[in-house]
Amino acid sequence: MRGDALFRVATVSVIVVIIAFAAFGLLGVTFSKSSTTSDGYTLSVDYAAIARPGLEAPFSITVTRDGAPLPDQLTIGIGSDLLVLLDHYGIQPTPVESSNDGVWTTWTFDVPPGQTVFAVDFDGRMGPSERWSHEETAFLNVEADRIVTTRFTLWVLP
Repeated sequence: MRGDALFRVATVSVIVVIIAFAAFGLLGVTFSKSSTTSDGYTLSVDYAAIARPGLEAPFSITVTRDGAPLPDQLTIGIGSDLLVLLDHYGIQPTPVESSNDGVWTTWTFDVPPGQTVFAVDFDGRMGPSERWSHEETAFLNVEADRIVTTRFTLWVLP
């Protein structure tokens, strides 16, 4: 009899915790930002820090340069495994060149003259079979030199 009562209390407690998490939005998509600055450039990544399979997981990278316009072209790269996690539907703006060597996916973009901020947006959803923690990296190359790298972690909950 006492074991049944403990089981019921434990079950109700778990249900209450799940409802509380849902009420505070902790079971949906939670967004975060990772930024790193080097040599006057700031690379910022806005991403779904906590996501669930099949839900939208927008992802954007912004490059900012302090005190001077950005160069005519920027190359932005991410670990290719991030694209395996995401069912991606598009990238805006369209890169003028792209490559994937199995480890890194890179895109080269033309930057309009005089801009000090450039943003790239990815449209996608978390893949239906993805789970747990994924360490990711994004970087900025200018004229073949890696200027700045930032790291971030995505959690995909069941």
